[in-house]
Amino acid sequence: MSVFLALLLGALGAWSGWGAYKRELEENRPGQPNKPGLPTIMVGRAIAGIFIGAVLGLSCFTVPAASVGVLYNPIAGGIQHNVVVTEGFHLVSPFTSRTIYSVQVQNYTMSHVQGEGNKQVIEDWILCQTNEGLGVYIDLTVLYKVDKTRAPELWANLGQSNDEIAKVFVRPIVREKLRMVVAQYSISDVYGGNRGSIQVEIDDLLRPIFELNGIQLNDVQLRDVTYAYDAFKNAITEKQAAQQDIQAERRRLEKATFERATKINDAQGDYNKMKVKAQALKENPDFVQFEMARTLAPRVKNIYMETPYGGVK
Repeated sequence: MSVFLALLLGALGAWSGWGAYKRELEENRPGQPNKPGLPTIMVGRAIAGIFIGAVLGLSCFTVPAASVGVLYNPIAGGIQHNVVVTEGFHLVSPFTSRTIYSVQVQNYTMSHVQGEGNKQVIEDWILCQTNEGLGVYIDLTVLYKVDKTRAPELWANLGQSNDEIAKVFVRPIVREKLRMVVAQYSISDVYGGNRGSIQVEIDDLLRPIFELNGIQLNDVQLRDVTYAYDAFKNAITEKQAAQQDIQAERRRLEKATFERATKINDAQGDYNKMKVKAQALKENPDFVQFEMARTLAPRVKNIYMETPYGGVK
């Protein structure tokens, strides 16, 4: 910007000098003292234009969309902590340095797939050890963004750009805390159902550290887990399969036990019913004849049966 303005104003100065020289030739009369020639006028005005253009160029400051600017003025005491430059065009002192931070969500990925993560030419997954001392490789993505109200702190403490912040702060902190969390879990937990708990614990551990340094943590994503040695993977897979078989057998036994208990209860109920009925028959012998009469065909009009006391009823 400063170079462009310097050249532009220098060209305008030279053009102005040429115009002034032409006017001087037209107004020149005999007997008048000699006036500066064309080269002197043009060079002088060109130098003046370049100087003014350089000063203006150094003073112009444009902050792109979704960004904030921070100023450093050695005359005013260094980084201007009370000034956050918003989007748009600004004029500042030509002695002031400035830097720009994007306030959009940043994605920092560490992956074993070359070309996928931020380190695209190398395998950048994170080697961790479980509480058994077994190694696992973990792919991780961190989503975060700069707190624009604290941008001057970032320049003073972490770096002059988003890339420097990722290199100096985000990458080493995330790798360190991930290793600390994974070291508390077994290899089965990391590879199995407790992966979500590990992710939540890492998020809870990183969030206050990020906020302390002027960065807002949006999300932590455990993307992939790979054993350091294939033998571990095969052993864990076999163990998980055996556990699933044990659980299936336990469910089958529980079902059989329940069905057996149900049958026993049903049989006990039938026995109790029969016992009550037998006692009732013993106490009321006429009840047998009544039940026999009730079960005969509906068309029978009269039935004659012998009573316990003799005679026909």
